[in-house]
Amino acid sequence: MTYPGKRWAGFAGLVLLVLFCAQPALAAMKIASTTIPIPEGDKPTLLAGLEYPGEWTVAITSVQLVRDLEESADPVKPVWKMIGTSTRPMVQKVIIEIHLLDGSGKKLKSVKQYVVIKANAKSQEIPIKMKVKRADWERVERLRIKTTFTVL
Repeated sequence: MTYPGKRWAGFAGLVLLVLFCAQPALAAMKIASTTIPIPEGDKPTLLAGLEYPGEWTVAITSVQLVRDLEESADPVKPVWKMIGTSTRPMVQKVIIEIHLLDGSGKKLKSVKQYVVIKANAKSQEIPIKMKVKRADWERVERLRIKTTFTVL
């Protein structure tokens, strides 16, 4: 004879086991974002807070705008050159989102790219290409960068 209480106890134990085992997977993701003015000139802009900290650190440390060679082109084709670093002895998957914002904070264009930062990377270049309508590009004032770090 099976008692109803035993079934519930078994089910509750299974749920607790699943939650306990899933905890490391949940802890293996970090989302961070920052908003900066559009980089001027050809100099890289340092970024803060776009990292997965711990016993090892993986980070996106700077961004540089490589402008379209054709100044009057439509669409404009900027390239965002990110620099990634890692002290992790394994590769790290990162999702990088770039959102172009106008003066009021309205999103004009965005792009999402999945990248892999190499193990123990010192200054890994990560180019992210975009196509933006000329009219929208002329209204861009800020750049929001969002990163999602997930352990492979």
